[in-house]
Amino acid sequence: MAFGAQNGCPFTVEKLDSGDSSQFAVRFAVNGSCKAAAKNLNAQKTTGLRWHGEGDINEGGVLVAIFSPSTDFYARAGFHTLLGAAAAELAAQGLAAPTACPLCGLPGCDSYAYLDGEWRGAHKACLDTRLEVPEMDFTPPRKTRGHLATGMLGALAGAFIGGVLIWTIAMSSGSISWALYAFVPILSGLMYRTCRGKANANLAGLCVLLASLLVTLALEQVWYQVVLSAEVGRNVPFVLSVPTYFRTHSFFSAIKEMLTCLLALLAGFVAVSIFLRRYAGEGLNPVETIRGSRFIRRTAVPIRPDGAENAADDPPQDPPPSEPTEETQP
Repeated sequence: MAFGAQNGCPFTVEKLDSGDSSQFAVRFAVNGSCKAAAKNLNAQKTTGLRWHGEGDINEGGVLVAIFSPSTDFYARAGFHTLLGAAAAELAAQGLAAPTACPLCGLPGCDSYAYLDGEWRGAHKACLDTRLEVPEMDFTPPRKTRGHLATGMLGALAGAFIGGVLIWTIAMSSGSISWALYAFVPILSGLMYRTCRGKANANLAGLCVLLASLLVTLALEQVWYQVVLSAEVGRNVPFVLSVPTYFRTHSFFSAIKEMLTCLLALLAGFVAVSIFLRRYAGEGLNPVETIRGSRFIRRTAVPIRPDGAENAADDPPQDPPPSEPTEETQP
């Protein structure tokens, strides 16, 4: 992680990859929404660079650049282009660094420091007395949310709702639409999430698949009972039709009869599995390091006087200004 300021706007640079590949996130905290600025910057279609805006504290915003240089040789030039484009667009949008200290809410900041996930202005006195974080960095343990029991009940309830839907439409229309079987796993997966099932992609998929197959088999028994009753001319109860079905059908013959329904069910399961994987990922609290007061104070540097960073753009003075246009802090 590194810090700097471009035309009076502090920014944070963080390397996102731990391996040999290089990808960086550059973040500018400003005093308003960055959505329009990010859209305009993306319209420039700079290779290896994409932008987006995020919300920030006190109704501010954060302009984020994800920079992926093709080689290390072009990284320096890419950062130069990135910082220049961000500074120009923020100025065009009338956005600037927040003037209020996030610790006390008062203006007149005299230092930059890493606070609330960004490098921003603050009071040196507030950094010494108002930091309500541990002295050392802290990483909370990763926890999994949800319960397997509620997930199983939800998966069964969703599959049952899908089965009732198929049965209702079949009874009203007089024919079975095999494509409707795709809704059985979809509704099962949605109910698994609604009932806060365990956020594990494999367990969630297994619960949804078993519940969907169970409801599909139950529907097959319903259709067989209806057909058998029509053939004999009287109502055949399930206690008789179910044993008759398993006596007259082998495993392969049953699969052959339900093949189109099973294919539709499989299509629905593939679709809902994407949702379940996303739920499993969101169900895990991300490992986020909470920066301690020692780290925050180490990042603090005094803010230069107004105009010092842009002195190179002014007419020559006597003595000429020697300060660079960018501030950096390792």
